[in-house]
Amino acid sequence: MLNTTSNNYAFYLKLDNDDKLGILRKIAYQVASLDSLNKLTIYNEILDNELQGSTIFSHRVAFCFAVNDEIKMPQIFLFSLDNAVAWGNDEQMVDYIVIAILPNGFSNNQFTLLNSLVSQVIRQNASQLNNAKKDQRALSKLNEFFESINFQIQSSKRGDILNIFQELRNIYITYGDTNSLLRVEAYILNGSILQVRQIRLEKIDLENEILELPVGMSSNDKIIFFKPNKKLARGNMATDIKTQSHLIKNLLERLILLQK
Repeated sequence: MLNTTSNNYAFYLKLDNDDKLGILRKIAYQVASLDSLNKLTIYNEILDNELQGSTIFSHRVAFCFAVNDEIKMPQIFLFSLDNAVAWGNDEQMVDYIVIAILPNGFSNNQFTLLNSLVSQVIRQNASQLNNAKKDQRALSKLNEFFESINFQIQSSKRGDILNIFQELRNIYITYGDTNSLLRVEAYILNGSILQVRQIRLEKIDLENEILELPVGMSSNDKIIFFKPNKKLARGNMATDIKTQSHLIKNLLERLILLQK
């Protein structure tokens, strides 16, 4: 028996001594019924992808997906299990499952952002995950976050937003700046990038080196959007980092315009 929140993104799932296949079957059939999709097709697609390897976030949330010809927009759902079950080759115990139903043509960039958004929601809402087992309000809060994820990946401008995110991601990874990457992911997820203003280059003392870096103001806080590992800079360090800083500034400005 499934109890849903009003917007149908988060569910409780009661297990009846189900193994992994039984759980996937229940979830696949429920998700398929929401969009009048072929239940067996969804189940087989999820199962085929799981056989390629399991993805688990924060040691407790399994992530599964299926690609389907019948849908035009992706749909993401969260299932809260009443008991933890062993998952994957390592038989790690999970008590939540995220299911993504994706249209054909869903790009690698889109899939990368989807993974990032889901992972971030899980990381930042550990207490909600605990409370949702006994508190409907906590599950409703998680439902709001998953509604936001669905909105982000279904946006008519998502292609441009995803391309900008991928460009930013490449810079941050190249220069070892995972903190800025996570910050921008958070801003894309909750829309707070719209609150950032006056993005500009400013001379900042970074580890005893004066570098021009992109900064912005949010409320009364100054945010530095690039803190590179200087050892990863190419050629003339100051020139290289200034070039990347200009690019980040331009990409962030474009991102703000797209999300208005």
